Amino acid sequence: MASKPKWSPKQIATTGRAALELAQTYQADIADRLQAGLVDALEVALDVFEGKRSEAARSSESLRTATEEQNAAATKAHTFLSAARAAIVRSGASAAERAAFGVKLTLKSDRVSSLVACLDALIDGGAKYPTAASAAGLLSADFARATALRDSLSTADASQETVKATRKNPVAARKAAQVTIEDSIDAIINAGTLAFIDDPDKAELFRNLIP
Repeated sequence: MASKPKWSPKQIATTGRAALELAQTYQADIADRLQAGLVDALEVALDVFEGKRSEAARSSESLRTATEEQNAAATKAHTFLSAARAAIVRSGASAAERAAFGVKLTLKSDRVSSLVACLDALIDGGAKYPTAASAAGLLSADFARATALRDSLSTADASQETVKATRKNPVAARKAAQVTIEDSIDAIINAGTLAFIDDPDKAELFRNLIP
């Protein structure tokens, strides 16, 4: 991600809204080419950039909502990890296998870094020891769930941090929002032109987003 804006501020809102509309319209075609939460983050960044979330009352409400979303994501991740790790232990997995699945890592329900680390370890363990995973009753759907939980938790945490930064420094938040918008526009252009490589007319819609 770039650290400084690269386009004129006058172009950002219009181009960003156009990119958001295309991403939502062709969500089924390009979603798998975009990072989890990118479209939602773009919409939030556009609101911040356009000054729609600058009022103190709305900032407080946004922070409360972001915190609730983060807490909900953390609770889901903790519940899943507790069950999955217990299944690994009960299955009689070896010490090396338990370590690979992250069973020895400290699991803290109120620490995003702890939850993400444990989810990453579980996913890696499943890839390294598929037989042990199967013996514990863990399916590919469970590892897909672990990945989704990790993405959800990371997105919720990032959203909360963005809201906090917005409350502290509106000017810095506006610049940060512009960088987020620019990076999101680039990602959407890339996703659209690749997804519609055989449909020039649709691909052109995405290329036309370039300011």
